[in-house]
Amino acid sequence: MSAKETFLVVHGHFYQPPRENPWIETIEREPGADPFANWNARIADECYRRNGRARVFNDAGRVTHLVNNYLYMSFNFGPTLLSWMAAHAPSMYERILDADRASVEMRGGHGNAIAQGYGHAILPLCDDRDRLTQIRWGKRDFAYRFGREPEAMWLPETAICARTVDDLIDEGMRYVILAPRQCASIRPLEPNGSRRAGDWQHVGDRVDPRLPYRVFGSDGKRFIDAFFYDGPVSHAVSFEGLLKSSDNFINKLLGAVAQSYSSAQLVHTAVDGETFGHHQRHAERALAYALSEVAERRGFRVTNYGEFLELHPPVSEAQLQLGPGGEGSAWSCAHGVGRWARDCGCNAGAPGGWNQRWREPLRAAVNFVRDQAAEIFEELGGELLTDVWAARDAYVDVLLDPSKRAHFLAEHSKNGAAGNPTRLLQLCEMQRHALLSQTSCGWFFNDISGLEAVQVMRYASRSVQLMEELSGRVVEPELVEILAEARSNIESEGTGADVYRTRVMPAAVDRRRIVAQHAITDTLERHADECVAYGFRIRRLHRREMSAGAMRVTIGRLQVEHGRTAEQADLTYALLHFGSHDYHCAVRPFSGQQTFRAFTDTIQRIFERRSASVTRLLRAIDAHFGDSYFGLEHLLTEQRERLLATLFGHLDHSIGQLYGQLYDMHSRNMHSLVEAGLNMPREFRMAAEYTLGRRLSRVIEAQQSSLDPRRYAEALRIVDEAHAGGYNIDKSGAESHFGEMLERLTARLVATGPAVSSARVHDVIQLLELATHLELELPVEGSQDMVFALIEKYPHVLDELGKALLDGLCMAPLLTAGEKAEAV
Repeated sequence: MSAKETFLVVHGHFYQPPRENPWIETIEREPGADPFANWNARIADECYRRNGRARVFNDAGRVTHLVNNYLYMSFNFGPTLLSWMAAHAPSMYERILDADRASVEMRGGHGNAIAQGYGHAILPLCDDRDRLTQIRWGKRDFAYRFGREPEAMWLPETAICARTVDDLIDEGMRYVILAPRQCASIRPLEPNGSRRAGDWQHVGDRVDPRLPYRVFGSDGKRFIDAFFYDGPVSHAVSFEGLLKSSDNFINKLLGAVAQSYSSAQLVHTAVDGETFGHHQRHAERALAYALSEVAERRGFRVTNYGEFLELHPPVSEAQLQLGPGGEGSAWSCAHGVGRWARDCGCNAGAPGGWNQRWREPLRAAVNFVRDQAAEIFEELGGELLTDVWAARDAYVDVLLDPSKRAHFLAEHSKNGAAGNPTRLLQLCEMQRHALLSQTSCGWFFNDISGLEAVQVMRYASRSVQLMEELSGRVVEPELVEILAEARSNIESEGTGADVYRTRVMPAAVDRRRIVAQHAITDTLERHADECVAYGFRIRRLHRREMSAGAMRVTIGRLQVEHGRTAEQADLTYALLHFGSHDYHCAVRPFSGQQTFRAFTDTIQRIFERRSASVTRLLRAIDAHFGDSYFGLEHLLTEQRERLLATLFGHLDHSIGQLYGQLYDMHSRNMHSLVEAGLNMPREFRMAAEYTLGRRLSRVIEAQQSSLDPRRYAEALRIVDEAHAGGYNIDKSGAESHFGEMLERLTARLVATGPAVSSARVHDVIQLLELATHLELELPVEGSQDMVFALIEKYPHVLDELGKALLDGLCMAPLLTAGEKAEAV
């Protein structure tokens, strides 16, 4: 190691706000995220997956190898995002964990991953208990996933205050990453690293970012170290498109190197991780090439903060800039932490004339919920728990692993596992939602009617619902009254109270609605007798169906158990279906076998008459259930869309037939008109393109994944016909079908490991050739991932895979000298 060595760290803060509906623990469909179901899925594909397998290309545009960027970066992931990823994108999740494990070996025992405050709350705005829980839950989540204790913690929005410093020190954190403007002054340390008395040198955002600094706690003895990232470089990465070119990126980093330094220095940048692929398309590729190939050649030693700190501890102390009244400071607010508490002037690009005066009432509302939840938790929890706040800190173990529930109850309940588990778990859930209601994103953007503000209000509402159920207190009206002080910038949205009524309250899903949804969807896709859906375990105890003509009644009984709190309910329902999309479902608690049987017998007698009377049927159901019904409009968005697609699928067939008849009847005449120099009517072109695209998809699907070229003669004829007519047909259905075939064939090819089957290679090549003839653009990234993984493990298989397959997948693998020798 040279005394003048230049180290390089690129930190990515990977985070998405929690998006789950708090009542069902499920992210509902988010239309803006198309073609994905929600923004987590879309950003995961555009960013998190691609950084785990970033493509490096040669001059011919072929992929030479894949780079796991997480192996070369310092990074943190939000705990709630990792929870989603573990459930919905496990291979992506494992790629991140693998990179951290490898980095521990590469970087002298220091992993690339660091922890994050659990719910992305602004820690200086939390009360003392909540701040500690956010830190402790973040630490515990990290240790559970990464298998080691964290060295450091990313502070949400880098927000810090004196109390946060003390808490981080108490919790054993070694360092934090801050913005340059969060440094106020510096002065030298004693040679042994202890505090030295003396005058401070004011530096502000001109602090030298090439060195770490020591920040002492309130006792003046204990400390945490701080890195102030390079502001100009980070800004260029985030907002100036620096990663359009790896050369531009490296040159900018070289410009940050101090030539006058006689000792080691650190060049480092910290940005939102979503910059690499989501905010800036393909930025992960430039980052991969820069960090894995170019940086070392240009004189950098790629590392992480933990390793650099061990090699080069601080020689100076820093005094933090803590904002007005010492409230704290952050990287995305020039006014302390005002962005999350008041109309400070930070407006996130809001239209002219807008204000953020709504922030203060929203903060007051969330603090009201926090305080009410704390009071009820201490009062009711004190009857059940040995130490209420220690129990809340430990509850994260149940969130991470529900099988730990019994241990948690035994450890913290006054009555051990034999206490009142449902009530105790409901109290903990009340606290969890109160914590999540403090998520910073709720205040970051420009209006209280935005998705993020609505989400924090939903968490607050769920916490309040549990408070009221547990304590009998009436809390919600006061919450709504506080929100009424917040006025939206959009006149039609009204106040925060109006937004609460129109966007928050309709999202609440109780057990009755879950039963109605289960009953309605069960008519089209029969559910198992026991299943888990939308945060509930549902067990069928009875189901009976009766029909007369188009009218059908289903009577059932379901046991519903909440997945988090174990709260159970025994509910009965009567579903009346008049055909098409006309559903009426009534739900009530089970009131005994005799009453339930009597109702079922009444309905049966009505159906046994020669013509079942709708009036009698409705009166009988109303008499037993009351006059409250659930209909199609009460289904959750995704289920409603699926049900409507099933019910109205015949319309697509009918439209297809009409368009097909129109095209077949008039195509020759239209071609004659075009040859005569006239324009084809837009309506006919639409019918032609729809018809030919639909026929192509159907012909290809009918081949049942055959690889025999002769069976695709009709598909080729349709493509030629489209060319002849100048039609731009939709091939997405055909491409999707072939894409799925390609992934299946590639998975079958690599499944044999080093014993590559020439027949399976031939199958992949034949499919790729067919796709070329049909002019289909196939998604090849999944197949590339599988083939590269095979080559990495068994380099000698390159010859057996062959040039045709690699060309078809746009691959040009490079081997190291050692791998070439092994292959030979």
